[in-house]
Amino acid sequence: GETRLWVGTRGNGLLHLHYDEKNAALHLIQQYTYEPSDATGISDNKINCLHLDRRGRLWVGGGAGVNLFADGKFRVFDRQHGLPDNAVQSILEDRQGQLWVSTENGLACLRENGPDGGEIRQFNVHDGLHHRYFFNNSAVENHNGTLAFGGPASARTGIASGLLASVDRIVMSVGNSPVSIPGVNWTSKL
Repeated sequence: GETRLWVGTRGNGLLHLHYDEKNAALHLIQQYTYEPSDATGISDNKINCLHLDRRGRLWVGGGAGVNLFADGKFRVFDRQHGLPDNAVQSILEDRQGQLWVSTENGLACLRENGPDGGEIRQFNVHDGLHHRYFFNNSAVENHNGTLAFGGPASARTGIASGLLASVDRIVMSVGNSPVSIPGVNWTSKL
């Protein structure tokens, strides 16, 4: 069989690899690195997180926003588009298909609306977050669909080593229906 891997690096961009099972070898298909003159290229060489959405598209978070990789091109969502910070730490997708992006300065919900736009809503301590800073690549969805993101405030929840921080309650609208994401019940099994 054919196995393809995506690997985010801490300074050498994004690697697309092929694993040759027969020979137990990895082969580089392509390396994507930041080039200031390339408007459709990746926005940073430091990659903090990767997420493959339910449509099979790759989202890449790093020091210069979120990059959507589709059709061989990158589309960037950053502070200019409404993110609370360009340093993206983690990306999760909720059951409604919205992306939740943790940053070094808050949380954002991103709804991508085709090739020309998207809607981003920011959340911070005024919306009930324990802290605005989140750790990179530390997010989880539990069995009932609740999303949790890791940050320094999680020590207050009693979770050892700050592995998880809860989002107390986020209410948003999907279409005309209100959707509520309650805080994590820390006694439940993740």
